[in-house]
Amino acid sequence: MTSSWKRRAFNLIFPAALIVAALFPNQPVAAAGCPTAPVDEQGGKHWCYNHDSTKGHVHLWTPPGFKADGAITAIYIHGHDLAGDPCPSAHYIDCAWDAHKLASQFKASGINALFVAVEGSTSGTDPKKWGSLSSLLASIADKGALTPPANVTVLGHSAGMYTANSLWNDARVKHVVALDWLKPPLDANVSGWYKGGQDRKLTIVSGSSGQTAIGIEVAEALGCPTVTGTSGLSADQIAARCLHIKGVAGGHMGVVTGQAAIPLALKRSVAGAGTGGAGTTPTSGGGAGTSVGSKPLSDAIIGGPTLEIPIPNVEFSDAIRQNGQITIPWLAQYVGGVYTFLLSIAGLLAAVMMVVGGFQYMTAGGDQSKIGAGKKRITDALTGLVLALASYTILYSINPELVAFDGLKVSGVATEVIEENDDPGNLQDFSTTPPAVDNVGFADGAKPFCTRKAGDCPEWCRKLSTNPAEWPNTTPGYMERSRTVRIPDHTYKGRLVLAGKGNYAHPKVVDALKATVEKMTDDYPDRKLRIEVGECHRTLESQISKVCVPGQGVIPGKDYGSAVANPGGSNHGVGYACDLHLYDGTDSLGIRYSTKTQCQSPIASLKLFDAIMFASGWVRYDREVWHYEYGTPKSVANRCGGDRGACSYPPAHYCGSK
Repeated sequence: MTSSWKRRAFNLIFPAALIVAALFPNQPVAAAGCPTAPVDEQGGKHWCYNHDSTKGHVHLWTPPGFKADGAITAIYIHGHDLAGDPCPSAHYIDCAWDAHKLASQFKASGINALFVAVEGSTSGTDPKKWGSLSSLLASIADKGALTPPANVTVLGHSAGMYTANSLWNDARVKHVVALDWLKPPLDANVSGWYKGGQDRKLTIVSGSSGQTAIGIEVAEALGCPTVTGTSGLSADQIAARCLHIKGVAGGHMGVVTGQAAIPLALKRSVAGAGTGGAGTTPTSGGGAGTSVGSKPLSDAIIGGPTLEIPIPNVEFSDAIRQNGQITIPWLAQYVGGVYTFLLSIAGLLAAVMMVVGGFQYMTAGGDQSKIGAGKKRITDALTGLVLALASYTILYSINPELVAFDGLKVSGVATEVIEENDDPGNLQDFSTTPPAVDNVGFADGAKPFCTRKAGDCPEWCRKLSTNPAEWPNTTPGYMERSRTVRIPDHTYKGRLVLAGKGNYAHPKVVDALKATVEKMTDDYPDRKLRIEVGECHRTLESQISKVCVPGQGVIPGKDYGSAVANPGGSNHGVGYACDLHLYDGTDSLGIRYSTKTQCQSPIASLKLFDAIMFASGWVRYDREVWHYEYGTPKSVANRCGGDRGACSYPPAHYCGSK
């Protein structure tokens, strides 16, 4: 063979060999920071795989003693910043895994979960990697060799919330953790997600940077209980549907590098959590008059089918039935697998035809017709291969969702169980009979621990123990929670929506809320007005937490004694004051439910809300557009409505009268 023939053979066959190698690779060598086989880490097992060149690496970790039965799937998405050494954007999650010590934080949560960490965007121009939860869970089942538990928690740090926003639109997501990032439109999206189902939990974590302002506003608007710092959570805080963890040390990056906020938030994710009230399934309360209501058939995993003739790269994960919806990934997995298989066949055929064309070219012996035929065969093979490969690229460039094969979602059959003498309108849960409470209104002799007027709250808070168990648990004028009744998660006649944080109230206030809704329905028959209950009775621990940073003083920026009640002196403490929100269908009527932003609320909406409440005997705290009280003694100042005098719109204390 002459040197010319050798050169021709190399130039033609070598590219074909490269194509074959690219289309039929061996198992990839473990990338740095991405162990492709399980390795021991923090007492558990850590492994990683590369989904593809667009979605990148997926890290998986199971804790010691992991059991699939009763576990959850916890998915973490990083933000733009690493707060450490520079990291290649190609596999940013590998660096984040080590720099943020994610395995250590997952272990510290103490929950039974399959922990997942995926690639997020690394800049404002970098597109999100994952567009649906179904595609991610199918990828884990396929390439991670472990079926993910169906109950999902999603954690997004900073810009990672944009990816989280694409994942939580799925019935399997039960808990969303916003790690210091809720900029518009995410603030509205996460609020809408939270309000969309009583089986959902929300945890808002705020650092000490300027990026926390909107997160705090969302927490206030939703009526989320607040805990300051990361020293721990009470049982009620773990069980609450919504919780705001604020003041995390280290600011924006401290929420992920401080090794405390993520484990604390994850503790609120337990198997079956968020299904009602304080994280447990609501009970009927016993006796007639309680509606069990419609419930989906038992959640289940439906095994995937088996092909009679196996196709390479086509494997089926389980279908999941949950909350009345069945997610079937088989068709999407079949189409995706067959497409990949056919693409490989096309590549192989192109390589073979290139070799044949090259052989024709080399053996032409100077015959121009044979040389032309060989060149044409090579050109046709390359053209066909480019078209096959470009079909995916073109569709992906138009919209990545066009090549993201999501699972098919169908509604399951639901059963309806109704007890004898059912009364769907019953809101009260008398699973334990509370002591008789005859009076409504602020108890006589109320004695707060400190007051704004006396100016002693900063000093009182500085002397307060950092252990909530050592805080005062009673004071004159405070009603013990045992003397209230629990308001279960419920919708009364489609017009009274209870936020599901384990609300408690004075029994007569529950009756007053129902009567208000009935009158509102009669007075405004052409509108879809509804009232949502944020919070009524408030424990002493909650009151104190809204004012104090234990051992340090009052919470900076809080107008304690005004926007925040004096600890031990809040009218919420007797269970007859309620924070309420008014909606017209899904529209909030533009009312802003935070101290300063209420000044931008439409006056017509504020007047409408007042008219509805005042017509049923309520009065309003004249400095907050959401705080209404029933049966308030006239001796209590700073109230408007009824015979108390006219209200200012918006509240003059903060906004000036108009």
